[in-house]
Amino acid sequence: MYYKINSNNNPASCDFLLKISILKNYNIGKDNENIISVDTLLKSTRAIPTKEMVDDLNRNTAARIIEPFERDMNALQEAFDWHYCHPHSGGKELTDEELENLDFDTFSRLMIKIDWKDYPDQTTKPKDLKDRRNA
Repeated sequence: MYYKINSNNNPASCDFLLKISILKNYNIGKDNENIISVDTLLKSTRAIPTKEMVDDLNRNTAARIIEPFERDMNALQEAFDWHYCHPHSGGKELTDEELENLDFDTFSRLMIKIDWKDYPDQTTKPKDLKDRRNA
């Protein structure tokens, strides 16, 4: 999937996929293995400007940050589906009304829930690693 991404059309998608994959692998078996913060993803790429950079220009955070973020996440639909969710909610998704009224301050505090379409089974990974270390 990583090599299929068109970085001209979706410049942040490679960064997002890499960060999400690393955190998934790192958190296998934990409650947060498929949840990542919007802030973490924004910090993982230089393709989307920071809020401070946008404030210095035209302050249109929806067009300069939120829309490119969603576009580049949607470009990864072959690997996973994603949804905004409330922080500290165990993955409770936002309602349609909340999505319609999304401002940058709310957006930047949200979490993303990832539903992988074909992620390899990693349930035996910790045992395999432990066995190799003890050998």
